[in-house]
Amino acid sequence: MPTSSRLSWVITALSFVACVAAVAVVGLTVDFVRTLVATFVGAALGFLVALYIDRAQRQEADEARRRQLTEDDRKQRDRDQEAEHREAERQVKLARERRVAVLSLLREELGRVPDQMGQRQNRNQLPFDRLTDIVWRSFSSSGELRWIDDIVLLRKLASAYDLLSVEIALESRWAELRLVTSGNAPQADSSIANQLRGYDRDAWRLACEACKAMDNALRADGAPAGANADKLFCP
Repeated sequence: MPTSSRLSWVITALSFVACVAAVAVVGLTVDFVRTLVATFVGAALGFLVALYIDRAQRQEADEARRRQLTEDDRKQRDRDQEAEHREAERQVKLARERRVAVLSLLREELGRVPDQMGQRQNRNQLPFDRLTDIVWRSFSSSGELRWIDDIVLLRKLASAYDLLSVEIALESRWAELRLVTSGNAPQADSSIANQLRGYDRDAWRLACEACKAMDNALRADGAPAGANADKLFCP
């Protein structure tokens, strides 16, 4: 029970005890009745005042608790929003770092193709430098390509590597044929070489366009472009 309520009850009880004591001592007289009435009036007023004070204190305490709860809720919301903002920034930074790493490796692998295609204009002999798409296949199987969120860029990469895989397969067949026949199958040899000549220019062009698109994406993420970005020539 609050202090003010206990005080009001104490005042009332003391007033009643005082009245009983007065009756026992002086008896029922006119003066006593006046005194008794005055005592009860004072006790009643004191009781009402105590109740009013108690109610006011309770209301003030309740309001203070509501304000405190509201302030705590606001602070918690602010902390939650700040935590969400930091997590969102961390995710954006992580995505950018992973995208730059993936694009840099793909750019390094695909960036060799234009020079290799330039050296393959004469398909009379097997080229000594093999075409590769190891990084692309690794990223495709591991799901790392998900970090590339530019659909246009991803389409260019897929087109370039799709044709590159055809070139790689044909060159492998050509090399196997040369090894097995020791160069004694000129008709089959010429057929594969002609197929490669038909794909070379397109493979060169698509690889070059994909490299330029990756250079732009890397610069947009604040990373350096490919090593030969300024010297890249597209047929």
